[in-house]
Amino acid sequence: MENLTRPQLEAALKLKLPSYDIHCHRHADGSLSVDLRDQESAVFAVTGIVMNDYAGVQGISRLARQIVEDMALVSQGLQPVGGLKRDVAKDADTPVSTRRNAQSS
Repeated sequence: MENLTRPQLEAALKLKLPSYDIHCHRHADGSLSVDLRDQESAVFAVTGIVMNDYAGVQGISRLARQIVEDMALVSQGLQPVGGLKRDVAKDADTPVSTRRNAQSS
């Protein structure tokens, strides 16, 4: 996964999660964030992904599975435990990081 370009990574995740509009962001520290938007404009953001933890084709499949499992837990009102950091937003027009900062004030 670490050798894929951003468009290649988005396309690979889109194959695994076809119901979502997917945008990936690589950060200077080498981590990855993935924003998923569903047809109802709900946003699920996963941040701080260590790309080396999801190497190769199996890594993309594992990451997609983990995202789906975490989204299911969040939809049930439960807090996922473990590797992925995530944030869920219902207002698609405001970036998740902006909402988080506004809530902290």
